[in-house]
Amino acid sequence: MTYQKTFWKDRIRDSQGNIIQEGTPVSAGHLNNMENGIAAAHAQMEEQAQETVSLPYGLSVLNSPDGSPLDVEIQGRTLISLGNSELERGKYYVLASADENVAILLGENKYRGIAKFEGINAKPSIVGIANYHEKVSGRTLENPHIFKSVEETTLFPPNDPIWWEVTDAVYKQVSKYDLEYFTNKTSENNKFSQQLCSIDIVQHLERKVGIIPGNSKTEKITWIINNTSTIMANFYGKGAGATNQNIYLRTWKNSINNWDPYIITKSGLAQQDIHYEISWISDAIDSNGFAHFIMYSDTSDGVIPSELTTNFMEVEIKLKPTAGFYNPRVPLYEISRQEYDKILVEWGATFVTNRYPAVEGVKSLQNPVVSIEGENLLPPLSEWALHPSQTSKVTGSYELELNATERDQFTEIIIPLLPNQKYFYTGNLEPNIDIAMPFRVHIYLEGDILYNAAPITGGFTTPSNAKYASVRITNDITVPNGKIIFSEPMLTLGDKEKAFVPRNPAYLYTETTLRGFNGVMDLLYQADGRWKVLNNCKEDILDGSKSWDFAENHQGYKTVRSTVWNEKKDTEIVINPFGKKINHAYPGFDKDQSYMSGGLLYLTLSDVDTGFNSAYTPTGLEVAAYFNGWKVKTVDGNNKPTGWISVVDGTDAPTQALDYVKVNKAPGYTGYRLLYQLASPGVIDVTDKIEGALSVSGQVQISTDSGVVIREKVTPTINGDYFEFNFFNHPTIPDAKLKNKAKNILAVYENGIPFLLFNKWSDKYAYGKYRISIHKGNYDPTADYYITYLIQEKETVTTNPVNVLATYNTSIRSTVNQMNEQLADVKTLASVHDRYLYKLLLAAKANGWSV
Repeated sequence: MTYQKTFWKDRIRDSQGNIIQEGTPVSAGHLNNMENGIAAAHAQMEEQAQETVSLPYGLSVLNSPDGSPLDVEIQGRTLISLGNSELERGKYYVLASADENVAILLGENKYRGIAKFEGINAKPSIVGIANYHEKVSGRTLENPHIFKSVEETTLFPPNDPIWWEVTDAVYKQVSKYDLEYFTNKTSENNKFSQQLCSIDIVQHLERKVGIIPGNSKTEKITWIINNTSTIMANFYGKGAGATNQNIYLRTWKNSINNWDPYIITKSGLAQQDIHYEISWISDAIDSNGFAHFIMYSDTSDGVIPSELTTNFMEVEIKLKPTAGFYNPRVPLYEISRQEYDKILVEWGATFVTNRYPAVEGVKSLQNPVVSIEGENLLPPLSEWALHPSQTSKVTGSYELELNATERDQFTEIIIPLLPNQKYFYTGNLEPNIDIAMPFRVHIYLEGDILYNAAPITGGFTTPSNAKYASVRITNDITVPNGKIIFSEPMLTLGDKEKAFVPRNPAYLYTETTLRGFNGVMDLLYQADGRWKVLNNCKEDILDGSKSWDFAENHQGYKTVRSTVWNEKKDTEIVINPFGKKINHAYPGFDKDQSYMSGGLLYLTLSDVDTGFNSAYTPTGLEVAAYFNGWKVKTVDGNNKPTGWISVVDGTDAPTQALDYVKVNKAPGYTGYRLLYQLASPGVIDVTDKIEGALSVSGQVQISTDSGVVIREKVTPTINGDYFEFNFFNHPTIPDAKLKNKAKNILAVYENGIPFLLFNKWSDKYAYGKYRISIHKGNYDPTADYYITYLIQEKETVTTNPVNVLATYNTSIRSTVNQMNEQLADVKTLASVHDRYLYKLLLAAKANGWSV
């Protein structure tokens, strides 16, 4: 019932005291009407009580005291790497190289790491910077470069087996300019300490800069030789021997099959900076694509040792400005003035690199995922790393038996942490013996720096730059050998111990692509129990399958055109096959320009790129051949094309006829890409592409990410008593890889049902970060197995979500109302499904099927 307001009047008297207006009486009726109105307003507020927050990329905390379903809206975004494009004066740019594996030279300035700047009309020179960040000893999956050492009486070539590769701990010590360092030394007479830095130039450029043209390693090395200005080694360390405190740096020279006679020498007790620059590129890169540098110290006299200390080592590969490569991975992006003003002011370094991660060429937000942890952040012990001594075994989901043979035989798991957050870690122990810290935590900061050398247990607050924790179960360093049972480990938010519960996360996995640029974004949302995408943007590949026409001829270039659908004028972004962004301008003023209007896309193409004669008017099918990756090789007397070569590597088309090149793409050709805004946005139902539902109760840890692969069917390989999944690079056991390297394995399914009887490993045999194994006693050979996981090399697939809105109820009544609405939606959908199922059964019977 609508609230009926009372219009209150004052009692008014004239100057003689006579009442000229009666006031509204203060009565129970009037006051009760007021009370009822207030109560109704409060009830309405409770029914509608909701709060909406913006979730950052990665981890954050959400607090819903009364518990509530969580609704999310995810906005799309598209990042375009400009590592192979000309920048423009008057525009703003950011370089966001988190691991400093790439830098750019623009004009007289060098930008490295995280930097913002105003553009000039020039193409930047790219500098690949190779170091040992995230290197794992014995593997090249994460980082292809190698660091070795030896102590001997003579220098050895890079491929000599006498060298031994350093450990993971040493790689960490030499990977950054900090207080950690690696020293090898010898006191044997006439021997001296040596270290070998081997950098895979081909792999580094392809992983951090872009794809090198060429079909073979030899062709790629040739490209590097022709497109590299200099290679420079940067070393920081010191050396000492019996007679001097010298350190020597040299490079391997292919033409003499020996270390280059030119030696850079520095001496002193303090650590020294040494820079060794090479311009003779063809002599520096071996047939495997490596460049090698050797550092060594003076010899020992048998008493005074020879010592070589390395704090940091990196190698810079400076490309020429004219170097053209495919699918640039340089994290260089155009930004708005508003974003420019916030970078490194309101937005710190981590925020900036999360917002502008490296992507390969053009990438939009694909397969975003939102997950919410329950009260216990720790998974079952089958996902923990057991001590390598094989003295531990998992006897229950949250029970571990340790038959200790020595001190501190710990089992651990790595858990991401939030900064400035309170946590509490506890568990049970049998027998009840005196172990000082059976459940302990080691916190690591940004840059993988250990925060607390002394472990902590119970309640703790993380520092402002906390990143993750090594959560451990251990017999400590004071406990004698024997059998110990650990159970119910629990890590929870807050400063108080809580009753044990197993981990029970909620999640939302999606299989959809969300684009967004120039302030207009696609939007994933839920309405009436259905998941939908508001589609504002379109992406297309411009290849020979499109309808192409010649439009105009100009001096040195031609204008061609093709039809587009539902376009918004002047919103197009065109990227050529080399990853170069084409300038938006009305065609006719220069080559490499685009313009879109009236259902047509216009492009200007250089005659040098297409091979068309400057005076020739190509047919639409000949233009289509170019967009399939073919360039004119030969022409007849009228300049009509008679032969074609690949724009990728210059090889001849298998068949020189137009009928072939107009319909077949050149091998390795990626094509032009077109993005534009739709004049009339559409709504697409994607309910069948969504899995899971979200809810919050109390204070919870929530995360956003992207690049999830949902329920990929997998086939294992056999390793003794175990069936291995995502297994890779074993010398005798066949691979059983997922389609992509796994950053994390989120779930395992047996015949579509969640499966928990597996072990999770992070070692050199994992394809990516993790693999799993199932003991033969738990494996069903008749079942199908599926894995849901996050892709490790996200730059090849997606970018990070940065615009995620989460809405939850702030009252019990609003929660109940929302759940009732959702129940009604479920019943409605169930009734629809019932009708379709009934019709399907009738059709099946009509066709004689047994149902």
